[in-house]
Amino acid sequence: MAYYGPGVDQTLNPTPVPQQVFTPVAGLANTLRLYNQGSSPVFIGGANVSPFNGLPVYPGNRPVEFSNMGSTIYTCSNVQAVTVASGTITSASTAGQNSFVAAASVPTSGFSVGQTFVIGKAGSQEVLTVNTVSASFTTIGTTTNAVYAHEATAPLFTVTVFPSQLRVTAGIV
Repeated sequence: MAYYGPGVDQTLNPTPVPQQVFTPVAGLANTLRLYNQGSSPVFIGGANVSPFNGLPVYPGNRPVEFSNMGSTIYTCSNVQAVTVASGTITSASTAGQNSFVAAASVPTSGFSVGQTFVIGKAGSQEVLTVNTVSASFTTIGTTTNAVYAHEATAPLFTVTVFPSQLRVTAGIV
């Protein structure tokens, strides 16, 4: 995301996959104000931010403000996974991987191009979006690389996405 200078508001529509919202100007006292003007929580954090590890910014609360911000900030929208896993992966994956081999038991209806899903167990869960699906529906390609490694039999969950709006105001003191 571009830095537009002090006091310039930008309204974003976060997706479940992390997106950059702020990069500080080196050597200056950067400030950042985030206000959720949507209807669902959004989450902020580092490049691996997710609804499972991010700082929640709830709708209608006072803005979250940072002074002397020296780190790049990312955001994502909220998701709710179905209560039962939609399947598992058949072999371990490494961080940075963007293709996963799913067990034959994975239902084809939940994993189509554009579908958002959660992979992993508590502590290393992350949200990804399907980019490609093999003809046999056993290989799922994603739009971004996984941040975490996942063990064989890591669960796959289809999700409901809860979009929101985040107003970002960056400045310099």
